[in-house]
Amino acid sequence: MIRRKKDPFKDLNDKMSKMFENMMDQSFNTYFAQLPVDIRETDEEIIAEADMPGVDKDNIKVKVKDRTLHIAAQGNREVKEEGKNYVRHERSSKSYSRTVDLPEPVKSESAKAKYENGVLRVEMEKKEKSSDYNVEVE
Repeated sequence: MIRRKKDPFKDLNDKMSKMFENMMDQSFNTYFAQLPVDIRETDEEIIAEADMPGVDKDNIKVKVKDRTLHIAAQGNREVKEEGKNYVRHERSSKSYSRTVDLPEPVKSESAKAKYENGVLRVEMEKKEKSSDYNVEVE
């Protein structure tokens, strides 16, 4: 039986490749994480709040239909800085998108959205629940 020597450089290369793959997977998942949305309800309405810093309110789209809330937005940021011996110019862009199932049906036409200090707040009036109706049998 012939025994081969282990190649220490191949082992090191394999371990480093696996480490970088894991780092890329984590970075990718963090960058494209879903927009967190807090949902709470009162007797009359459902309120959703989402943190969306760096977004201009004109770039936010909110759609409400029955038991679904959809929020989408695009945020852009540009930083320019000049010094005696340097120039710094950075641009970044971030997209937000999330569709949330609501706990109860809402009146779509009653929805109101307000964006203030990087937080979007959507208030939606609940639909009236239908009550039982006794039908008389003739």
